[in-house]
Amino acid sequence: MTDNLMLRRVEPSDCRVLWEWANDPETRSASLDPRPIPWEQHVAWFNARLHDNNSVMYIATVANTAIGVIRFTVDEDSAVVSITVGRRFRGQGYGRVMLRKAVDLVIREKRVSFIDALVKEWNLRSIRVFLSSGFVLVEKRRLGDEVLLLFRKRVDSKNELEGGCAEGGQMAK
Repeated sequence: MTDNLMLRRVEPSDCRVLWEWANDPETRSASLDPRPIPWEQHVAWFNARLHDNNSVMYIATVANTAIGVIRFTVDEDSAVVSITVGRRFRGQGYGRVMLRKAVDLVIREKRVSFIDALVKEWNLRSIRVFLSSGFVLVEKRRLGDEVLLLFRKRVDSKNELEGGCAEGGQMAK
């Protein structure tokens, strides 16, 4: 099933589904700010991200059904990644496939050298996704009462762009 996962750029019509996913209780709990997001605030954030050259967002689809979003915030040669998989699609391996495919795309588009992810220490599902995708734990941080884990993946964007092999000897697609 995960073989059919496709990524496309986020479009204005995706605003509502991203808001619904963002306000899912499990998503809020795993977010750095667990408070619900008001619609008006989300619309302003969404429109700003759509027009920000340092923001890259992809919708993951399976059989033309949107199943999740992956977002990168780029700063020069680095990026921070955030993933949300819709509630009905969690626990089926989609997060890992989304991450692998999106990392390949953002490397090509933005030529980043490394990608970071911040994950709450209790979020074992996300920790497994990042570790199994070549990210390594580089630091623990505190945010109020929470312990955050900083995962990093170093990438050789020059090799990727020149048609080199990605991890596991597979050509990057």
